[in-house]
Amino acid sequence: MHPSSEALPPETTDEIIGCLHDSPAALAACSLVHSEWKHRAQILLFTRVVLRDSQAYAALLHLMRSDARIAERHCQNTKHLEILDDRSHPYAHQLPLTLCRKFPALRSIACHNAQWHEKTHLPPRFFIPLSTFSGVVSLELHACESRAFRDFVRFVCAFGGLRDLTLVRANLGKRSPIDIAPTVKPRGSDLQLRNLRTEHLVSEDSALAELLSWLKRTPSGQEETRTIRDLRVNPQETMLQTSFHAPMEGLLSTLGSSLIDLDMPVLLHDIGTGLESNNQLRTLVLRHTFREEWGIAWTKIGLMLQTMKSVHLRSFELVFTIFRGTGPAGGRSMDLADFNINWGPINEMISNKEFGALEKATVTLEWHLMDTLPPGSAEHMQSMIEEGMKQLDWYKRGILTITHNKHPFTLPPEPKHPSAQ
Repeated sequence: MHPSSEALPPETTDEIIGCLHDSPAALAACSLVHSEWKHRAQILLFTRVVLRDSQAYAALLHLMRSDARIAERHCQNTKHLEILDDRSHPYAHQLPLTLCRKFPALRSIACHNAQWHEKTHLPPRFFIPLSTFSGVVSLELHACESRAFRDFVRFVCAFGGLRDLTLVRANLGKRSPIDIAPTVKPRGSDLQLRNLRTEHLVSEDSALAELLSWLKRTPSGQEETRTIRDLRVNPQETMLQTSFHAPMEGLLSTLGSSLIDLDMPVLLHDIGTGLESNNQLRTLVLRHTFREEWGIAWTKIGLMLQTMKSVHLRSFELVFTIFRGTGPAGGRSMDLADFNINWGPINEMISNKEFGALEKATVTLEWHLMDTLPPGSAEHMQSMIEEGMKQLDWYKRGILTITHNKHPFTLPPEPKHPSAQ
């Protein structure tokens, strides 16, 4: 029998190679096996381009300059570009000028560790070429740093079709020295985000306040347009400031019924309308870091839940962060008596019609435990909480899930006083 009669149909080999879409090494190997495999493997190989350092960036530039035809053929398949800037040899600030118009099908960009500040010497025309990435709908900035908030705004607004924005441990830069008057048309007048996620921003309190205030002035948050459907604001557990609470509540108010999914911290002070206007919520996550007795915390959470007006809620999660240790540095000492709670009022609150259609209730407890705690004390507290929560109506309905996550930590040794040397 002739060997060709035993070969698999191209559709079958393409399907098999497609299963390797998330393994660049395997795709590169497939492209070298057979000429009929090469085309499909290389298409998938360039669908996601990851620049891990300045050497990878230099290799891509070399390909584009040495054989522009091959580079163009490959790059036209790229849907996602991921950039890990090199702290020792930064290159991310060069990308807009060198890669504009090279990836016509690009849909998402993820950037890590980019330093767009004074020391990087941004080219004068850094922001202009970004507009050529008109197809980009998703942007992620991880541990990136802007010189000033206005530079961050210019960067984001350069992507005209942007719909999803993720900010993780990002530094949005120094606050604008002059507040923009409400009557002045702000930069971002065309920004129509659908999804916004922020997590552990640097200089978080002021950064969050300015970010939320700015978004409220764009079509993403303006009452007439309000395009945001999914809002996730996850601050650092140790943050004490609350100046972003008012802008947060203001944005929630203008988003109103357009908001479907919400993940946010409990607003502790001067709760006004709260969640009153968000009457179409389907998923809700509330986060709270304990700095008081359990009963007092539930009172604060209850005040916010009482503003809940959505009867469409299907999934609800409470994320509690608890710091437990010994000595002044271990956080407030939590007595076992703190967990002897009267669950009746809480049950009454969650029996309201707003929670009647709930399909899934989750309580996640993030335990940050100092390693000097007596053996078994943390387990005892966890057991008391879990047994108490089993009195909730959610448990009786079979929709409650309780999860404990432990994060042990050790305090660094105190520096020795010079006189003790």
